[in-house]
Amino acid sequence: MGTCYTLHEQGIKDLTKYASNKLKETGKPIIIEIKYRSRTNDQNALINALYRDIANIAKEQGYTFDQVRAMSKLHVGIPLMREESEKFRLQYDTIVKPAPYEMKLELMLDPIDFPVTRIMTTSQLSEYSKRLCDYWSQQGYPIMLPNEPPMQGAL
Repeated sequence: MGTCYTLHEQGIKDLTKYASNKLKETGKPIIIEIKYRSRTNDQNALINALYRDIANIAKEQGYTFDQVRAMSKLHVGIPLMREESEKFRLQYDTIVKPAPYEMKLELMLDPIDFPVTRIMTTSQLSEYSKRLCDYWSQQGYPIMLPNEPPMQGAL
């Protein structure tokens, strides 16, 4: 098995040196697989807290945690992942896009739970949380990320 590096600036230099040495040693091409760090437990907790907060604000309109989660995945996560991944876009466009709206919402939840947020990298999930707040604020349910300054005109 090969050596794994976390690629910060020094890691890139180390990887380049490692690959150069292996190429000289073996004379064979080197294959480098790039993987991005998956989401963190703190990000998971934040996203679930946002879903709960939105559901609490919107409960008078009948929204539950699961409905907020499904709508968020469909209206925020899907567009983000379609921008980020050709493979995801093709899978979504083939399997989910043709379905009626209500079925799309059902596909976002158990038992099918179409993978959206769980396949996001840390940077994608960070962007998702920002877009999530923007989306629900535009729907009339103002929500902010922790440590975010209040919006102009907010109480």
